Amino acid sequence: MAARSAKPTIYLPVEIKARELKAKVLLSVLATRAGFRVYLGTKRSIDRLVLRKSSRDGIYFYKGGKPLSVLEEIKKKVDSFVVLDEEMGPAIHDLEMYCRRRIYPGTEHLIDGVFVIGDGHKQKLELVRPQLLGRIFASGWPRVDLWRPEFKFQYFHSVESIRSRFGNFILFSSDFGFLSEEKIHSEIERLQSIATSEADLESFSQLAWAAFKDFKDFLDLMRRVDADDAFPPLVIRPHPAEDLSIWDSALSELKKVKVVYEGEISPWLYASSGLLHRGCTTAVQACVAGIPSVYLLGKNSKPKSESFTYKVSTPVSSYEDLLAECDLMFSGEARINELDLSDVISVDSELASSKILSQLQQLETTPAYAFNIGFFLKKFRMLIGYLNEYREMKGWGLERDKLAKAKRKMLGGIHEFEIADAVFCLFPDFSGTVIERDFNLVEIDV
Repeated sequence: MAARSAKPTIYLPVEIKARELKAKVLLSVLATRAGFRVYLGTKRSIDRLVLRKSSRDGIYFYKGGKPLSVLEEIKKKVDSFVVLDEEMGPAIHDLEMYCRRRIYPGTEHLIDGVFVIGDGHKQKLELVRPQLLGRIFASGWPRVDLWRPEFKFQYFHSVESIRSRFGNFILFSSDFGFLSEEKIHSEIERLQSIATSEADLESFSQLAWAAFKDFKDFLDLMRRVDADDAFPPLVIRPHPAEDLSIWDSALSELKKVKVVYEGEISPWLYASSGLLHRGCTTAVQACVAGIPSVYLLGKNSKPKSESFTYKVSTPVSSYEDLLAECDLMFSGEARINELDLSDVISVDSELASSKILSQLQQLETTPAYAFNIGFFLKKFRMLIGYLNEYREMKGWGLERDKLAKAKRKMLGGIHEFEIADAVFCLFPDFSGTVIERDFNLVEIDV
C-alpha cells in the first residue's frame, strides 16, 4: 500500500487552532501531492512522536524559534528544522526588535529555513540574524493563500450562519495582547530568562503597558457604545493570546456589544459590514477582500503609522469620528483605501504553500515509514486524551490561566473528523487518507 511506503515526512504542530488550522491543512494536502507524508497535531502530540521515535528523519515545521537545549534534542530526531512565524506579520510595530525576540540567539546554526510573509520582513531578519543568510525565504503565508477569491467558497455557510445570528455588525479584531498586569510581568520574566538586552526589555515594557492602558480605556469606550442608540451593533473578536475570561467579566452585561471567540476570524470578517482594529493583520485581509476598516487610535500606544495596517484604514481618535466612520461602514458607504501590498506580503500567481514546499523538497530528507503505535495502546491513549479534553472543557481541576489558555488555543483538539472535513472542503477531489494515528495526531497521506 502506498500509505505504508517510506516517504519524506513533515511534522507540523499547530499552536493556535483558530489561526492556523485551515492554512496548515492546505499546506498538508499540497505536501502530499509533492510526495510528503504529513503529521498534523498539537505541539504536545507532535513532540511526543518526534522525540520518542527511533529513527532520525523528516522536517519539523514550527512557528518560531526554540531554546537551544530543546532545539538540540529535536534536531537529534529530524533531518531539518524550519520556521514559519505565524505572528511576524504586517502589523508589527518594531520589526527589528521582533526579529531578535523570535529566534533564540545561538540557535541559528540549527535552523534550516525561515519562511516570512514578504521581502521587507526578509531584509529585516537578514539584518538582525545574518547567520541565517541564504536560509530566509520571502514565501508568503499559507494563511494568506486562503484570502484568495478561489478559496472564499469554503466560508459561505459560516458567513450565512453568522449573519443570521448577529445581522449587520461592525467587527472589532482585538490585538491588545496584555489584559492584565500579571501577563506583562510574566512575559518580562520570560524575556529576561533568554538574555534579552536592556534596550529591548525597556521597549517591550513600554509597548505592553501602553497596550494594557489602552485596553482599560477601550472597555470604557465599549460601555459608551453600548449605551448609544446611534452606534451600530459591534462584535468583539478577542485575540487568541488574550484571556477570554477577562473580556467576559468586563463586558458580559452589555447588550449591543458582544464578545465572541468562535473558530477562525475569516468568516466573521466576511460577514461584517466593516472592521475596527488597532493595527492587526486582519486589516490587510480586509483590504484584500474589499472590506472597509477603521484604525482606532489609543491614547497610550504609538500608532503604527508606517505600517500597511494603518495605511489601508481610516484612522480615528475621537468618539464622534468613530461613530461617523462606523455609520459609513454600516451603511455600505465607507471608502476603501487600495494600496499595493506587494512589498509587505508575497502574493502572486503561485501559492505561498507551493513556494514553501519547493524549498522543502530541496532539503535532504530521510524517507520514513508511517507511524503506528498499535491497536490497544492507541485505544488507551485516545480514552485518556478524550477524558482530559472533557476535563478541560469543564474546567475540572485546572487553574484559571491554564483553562483559559486551553480554551483559546486548542479548543476541541486536533481530530480526524475535523481535519477530514477541512481537507475535503478545500479539495473535494482529494483521494488520500486522513487517519488519527494517536490522540491529537492526524496523518495525511496519499
